[in-house]
Amino acid sequence: MPQLEVARHAGAAAEDGTYALVLAQEAQARDLYLLGRYADALELLDSSLPVQRSLLGAEHLTVLRATCIHIACLRKTGRLDAAVSEGAANYRLVTRRFGTDHVLAAEAGMTCANAMRAAGDATQAYALAAQGHATFRAVFGERHPVTLCAAVNLGVILRARNFDREARELGAATLQAMGEALPPTHPYLLSARSAQAINLVRSHRLEQAQVLSEAILEDSRRLRGPGHPYTLYCAVNASVDLIEVGEEARGRALLDEAAAALEAMFGPDHPEVDAARGQRRIECDIETVGLT
Repeated sequence: MPQLEVARHAGAAAEDGTYALVLAQEAQARDLYLLGRYADALELLDSSLPVQRSLLGAEHLTVLRATCIHIACLRKTGRLDAAVSEGAANYRLVTRRFGTDHVLAAEAGMTCANAMRAAGDATQAYALAAQGHATFRAVFGERHPVTLCAAVNLGVILRARNFDREARELGAATLQAMGEALPPTHPYLLSARSAQAINLVRSHRLEQAQVLSEAILEDSRRLRGPGHPYTLYCAVNASVDLIEVGEEARGRALLDEAAAALEAMFGPDHPEVDAARGQRRIECDIETVGLT
């Protein structure tokens, strides 16, 4: 074989090996994200995403999807401005390449919407989340798990906009459908139940909310583990409910423990730490990227 051909094959093999590596790193980053190890996932993607872009180009589907995970990690580590900026840029690239009705556009739009809502822009977040939810529903059906996960996020944004009745109606339908579609031990069902508890609070059914939020906390400790960020969010919510139904001592002890654990995990300036210290409930949203 001519030397030039040998070199070409060797280069292709090396490139294939690098591509396989960055794909494995992306999968690992998503696993780390789901485990609540957001900073570790972010560090891994910070190193692997530039390699992906160099190999495949900025508008390759694989790169755009990996970028969604990166944006989610930015948001979860408290870098909200960076998450919104990158989320909007990624959504523009996705829709330019694939159009607004593509499944990846729904994923990228939902990721950007979650970031916008966390940063305080619930109006624009709702437009993106509603579009994504509609796309998932059209492609996969009303009761597909990814459609239901998108509905959970839509409910979070509705509450942020103080559309409590709409959030309550959507949440009840979503919880019922998700309970039929997923096993009772599924973590996404825990997120839907958390939304239901917050909807109960906002409709002034505090005693029911308190019972539910404490049950969710117990289930999250068992299923996600006691140190998972979402378990700590559930602890914050359960503690606030306890305080509001008059169990001040038990609620305060639980809240102080959860807030200290979140601060140790994220640092004192993280939005969820601020929420815990301010005795505010924390939403358990869902990233839809990678679920389709």
